[in-house]
Amino acid sequence: MNPDNIHLYLSKDIVQGEEVPFYIRWKDQEIEEFHFNINGFDAICEFDNIKDGFDNTSKVINIKDLKQNYFLGGSIKTSKTPIPYKNASFQVTCILQNGMRIELYESRTLYTTFLEIIKDQEIVNVKENKTLLNINLRGATTVFIDIENYPDSEIKLVLPKEIQSAFEKFLYSLIGGLRKLRVRYPNYEEVINIFLNLFENPDYFSEQNLLEESGNILKDFNPDQDFKEDFGLTFYNAVHIESNLLNLVIRPLIEYLESSTAKNAFLNSPLLSIMIPKGGGLFRGRIYYKNVIEREKFTLSERDEGSEFKVFVKSNEDFIIPIKEGIKIWRIEE
Repeated sequence: MNPDNIHLYLSKDIVQGEEVPFYIRWKDQEIEEFHFNINGFDAICEFDNIKDGFDNTSKVINIKDLKQNYFLGGSIKTSKTPIPYKNASFQVTCILQNGMRIELYESRTLYTTFLEIIKDQEIVNVKENKTLLNINLRGATTVFIDIENYPDSEIKLVLPKEIQSAFEKFLYSLIGGLRKLRVRYPNYEEVINIFLNLFENPDYFSEQNLLEESGNILKDFNPDQDFKEDFGLTFYNAVHIESNLLNLVIRPLIEYLESSTAKNAFLNSPLLSIMIPKGGGLFRGRIYYKNVIEREKFTLSERDEGSEFKVFVKSNEDFIIPIKEGIKIWRIEE
């Protein structure tokens, strides 16, 4: 058997804690068995294209165990470790019918990032220092960060009123435009209703609900050119009618994303502000984060358990600090 006729695939970039797909493809029928060996991974947790009753924990697969020839797939389990960069390897030994062996080998780095709140100050005077919290990130993965404000926290995370107002005016204009569009294009009513329901009832739709309800409708959706233009203009007009949306939301978001790209760390709600009452008070909550890696399929890890924070803030007057100024994120290179 020509070694070029057999190929082992394993995902390139791997976040610790996820299950990683692999597969083997070959063209000839000379293979008798596959022997698997892993190092740095937890276990092979699943095989695909295997006959019913096969023990998925086995490290040896006979060609007779396959439902169909020329393909064997599966997934490998990993777990999160205290090491931001962990080496791992996957080796498959193909035993041919004539007794010869072909070795397939892939090595990978398993990535993760750890978040640490720097507890260098328990009391902050906002007149002297607007940074209430410092966060260190150790590792290489992109990270999305959520900040939960405890109910008993005297200092709150809020969306500024001017931004709320800009969003409300934008949505009012957009929903009105979509309703007019529905009257003008009754043939596309189902598609327009997806967007209307999303903007009119945002709390109802989870990501899963949205995918389930829109998937079948959008699968064969092929609009004409007039509808495409009018649909785009509906959003364009809603943005430009509410000019504050550009100045208060869109441009600051673009600037924030550009400035955060170098650190590969993003707040999920960068438009929030920290509202400090006159006299100050306790700022208390928990910070969560998710590791992200982009590969053939965008992968988002499970949310971390989070880290609790508590800091007392002094202020002689009411004070509002944008969250991206009040909470600073630092990336530690290793």
